[in-house]
Amino acid sequence: MILEHKDFKVSAYSKVQSLSGAIIGAIGDGFSPRLYAVGAGAVNQAVKACAAAKQRCDKKLCFDIDFFDAEIGEDTKSGIVITISY
Repeated sequence: MILEHKDFKVSAYSKVQSLSGAIIGAIGDGFSPRLYAVGAGAVNQAVKACAAAKQRCDKKLCFDIDFFDAEIGEDTKSGIVITISY
């Protein structure tokens, strides 16, 4: 089964509980959430939100992690994308 993705941009200031709730809500609506994070603080918040969502969700979640390049101003920075499926 192929699911449509719902994208979330994560920052270092993202609230873990709110983000995990959004992940669970997207799964409940039939989407496969994708979290995009650039920078150590954003990656930290994204991983913590995934762990919290895994504890709170009644479905078995699978996490796929990959890299991407983002152009911020004139700089190119690398980030991670976490795709969640069930």
